[in-house]
Amino acid sequence: MNDGLDFAPSVDAIETTAAAWFARVRSGTMSSAEAMELERWLATAAHEAAYGEVESMWHAVAALHDDPKLLRLREDARADGQTKRLWAFGAIAASILAAICAALFFNHVDFRARETSPDGVRFATVTAQRLPIALADGSTIQLDANSSVVVRLGPERRAIEIEHGRAFFQVRHDPHRPFIVSAGGRSVTAVGTAFAVDTFAQRLDVVLVEGRVRVEGKRQEGRRAIEMTAGSRLEITPDGGWHAGLADPAKATAWLHGRLVFDNARLADVVAELDRYTDRTITLSRDGTGDKRLSAVLLAGDVDTFVQAVRTLNLAEIRTDPNGAIVLQQK
Repeated sequence: MNDGLDFAPSVDAIETTAAAWFARVRSGTMSSAEAMELERWLATAAHEAAYGEVESMWHAVAALHDDPKLLRLREDARADGQTKRLWAFGAIAASILAAICAALFFNHVDFRARETSPDGVRFATVTAQRLPIALADGSTIQLDANSSVVVRLGPERRAIEIEHGRAFFQVRHDPHRPFIVSAGGRSVTAVGTAFAVDTFAQRLDVVLVEGRVRVEGKRQEGRRAIEMTAGSRLEITPDGGWHAGLADPAKATAWLHGRLVFDNARLADVVAELDRYTDRTITLSRDGTGDKRLSAVLLAGDVDTFVQAVRTLNLAEIRTDPNGAIVLQQK
């Protein structure tokens, strides 16, 4: 990227720069130096927010590809062999894209989850996709890969249900409407704060970056509750055990910046984490391989570096089966 991306004195400049960076990422030709430059640029909260708005716009525009009216126009044009109508289809799609771009960059309108019906609005991501969600109350959600949430914003409470996966929340204070995140029958209630919730491997993992939250257990757990403070972590295991302690928020939320930090983690957990970000299959033999431990910092989806680390540390033997899956097993 050129030096112009380092200078963003105004909102317009920041949004324009974010769009340029996003286009560069989508090109698939970024150099490692540019990737590091982008990471430094995103370290500023305003820059990261602007980039998230551009990403949201992209997903909204991509959804137009399946719009029934546009699809019908395109199919009618093909059936009639009318090139002018095909041109019209392209012009309509282009005009819609231009309108969205104008709304975002000139009127500072972003894509938000507005006040919802009782059924709520569902957001979901697929492998290797992260989605920023701006709520009407000023709160934000960063949805990780292979995750889904249902948002219900009402006059008395703001309720978010994590169906599966992981999300990071930055909550705008509202004394009249508590912000409640639920997952698997348990709930996390916040006022004005920032925290991450993960439902990985049938566990509930809450990391509090700032502020305070209250976590309540399932009814069958006797509605056990705990007040968390900034820099703390709570893990509720599948057997109902509650384990509270200190956390390193930077490590715990590194996934927001495309990095995965593992500290003496089981290979089974490392593989499960990588699965969020890659379609490549990694299989662990049932011979204790999954219980081997690894400490590493990986880029999300970087299977090759993971495999190289396992090989270098002599943690397992690696082979590729006929279907192309990577198999880890004891020697």
